[in-house]
Amino acid sequence: MGLTLISISLANGVTSVPLNSGAIGQFEITLNDSAGAPSAGTLKIEGLNWSGNYDTIEGASAIPLTILASAPILASDYGHFQSLRLTLSGVVGGVGLLYGAVVVQAASLPDYVATGGRALNVQTYTESNTKFGTQFYFQTTQASVAGGATYNMVFTTGAKPVLIKQRTLYTNGTNFSLQLFKTPTGVSGGTAIAVQNYNDINPVATTVSVLGGATVTGNGTAWGDKAHIWNASANGQGQQSGSGLPPGADRILGPSKSYLIQLINNDLVNAAPFDYFLTWFEGQPDLPRQ
Repeated sequence: MGLTLISISLANGVTSVPLNSGAIGQFEITLNDSAGAPSAGTLKIEGLNWSGNYDTIEGASAIPLTILASAPILASDYGHFQSLRLTLSGVVGGVGLLYGAVVVQAASLPDYVATGGRALNVQTYTESNTKFGTQFYFQTTQASVAGGATYNMVFTTGAKPVLIKQRTLYTNGTNFSLQLFKTPTGVSGGTAIAVQNYNDINPVATTVSVLGGATVTGNGTAWGDKAHIWNASANGQGQQSGSGLPPGADRILGPSKSYLIQLINNDLVNAAPFDYFLTWFEGQPDLPRQ
């Protein structure tokens, strides 16, 4: 465990606080005021990493100094930092010092890991998201899409970014295509498609809405080329096929935006069914650090 004391003037400015020989592990930061809380102002806390860049400590991009009137400032994060940078801005009525300490619980590997005598258990982002109640999905089926017809789905995000994790399209049609567009215009009609959460213990409410069978006056801006599914023959004789994003190729959708998912039955003669599945995470990505 490492301990670094902090004592700086409670006034606008930037202060660097060296950490003892650099530190890696869980950082716990506690700060108090010595002579009365300011009536306004914010504190930003950053860590200087070993690449020479500053990472903002989790939740410490703009801590209001007014909370010092009733409680200390608390911040924590995990990292490997040479020093901390404290930036005080917009301080009004600051008196005395901002003081406290940084406690670092050193990171270490369990015994025998380096010699192959012990395992580390890891999990995917999707599994972690599911446990936190932030992994969502929808699935929709159309029994028949006429030859040459288009089926539109409009995916609208709320206040949070969305990270698409997997999409799958199944059909026995001879030629189906799928394409994504940004900011479609003139959206009307359609039927709401239910968004589901994988977690039934502590699910987080979704901020996304999805319309199936919607009409648009303009597709918007194409985001990538069409993905095609080809089968050998029509009317149920072809193989069931799927289309997925390659591993690591997550799409990140911005908050409060609309996207058009457009499916086209390119067989001009034969109708065909399809089943479409999409799963995603809602929330801020862990990189880059905010």
